[in-house]
Amino acid sequence: MLGYQGAPHGPVVQLFRGRLAERAASEGICLSYSPKAATNPVSRCIYVLESHPAVTMAVWIAQKRLGAIDTLQKYKGDSSAATKIGFQAACNGVVDLLSKEIATLDSPVSSDDELDALVGLANLVDLIRGKCDWWGTEDMGYFLIPRITDSLCCPTVREAWDNANKCVNELEVNKHG
Repeated sequence: MLGYQGAPHGPVVQLFRGRLAERAASEGICLSYSPKAATNPVSRCIYVLESHPAVTMAVWIAQKRLGAIDTLQKYKGDSSAATKIGFQAACNGVVDLLSKEIATLDSPVSSDDELDALVGLANLVDLIRGKCDWWGTEDMGYFLIPRITDSLCCPTVREAWDNANKCVNELEVNKHG
């Protein structure tokens, strides 16, 4: 994926999904984007979950997991001083979090794509530890985010999460009758 650094997320994900589907079909392997299906896995099936790094970091900030960082500054898209400062703050927070909770990094994070990959790794580890959930719909896709709990210090995040879940549940109910 290094050749796609800095590319828009949507086209890269679609390309990845298309190539993965082609390869899986040629090998006789099923491909599933449903985390619900992954709870009862079958042999010869690949289960894919996406990570959402910006949402994850925002939740970590609300949960006070990123230390002194109190807002997620823009960290992608241009080379302005503000973006560089936002990137460095996000990197420092995520590296500190990973060092405390998962493993110490041997080299510094040098790009926003590496930062996103580390956040994705932390999401996966959190999912295994029961601290992460998937969110979305079957039609629109799912992604991993930290578990939203009542212990969040930020009521705005809790309210936004509840409203988003309500909308997703309504979509699912309307879809299935």
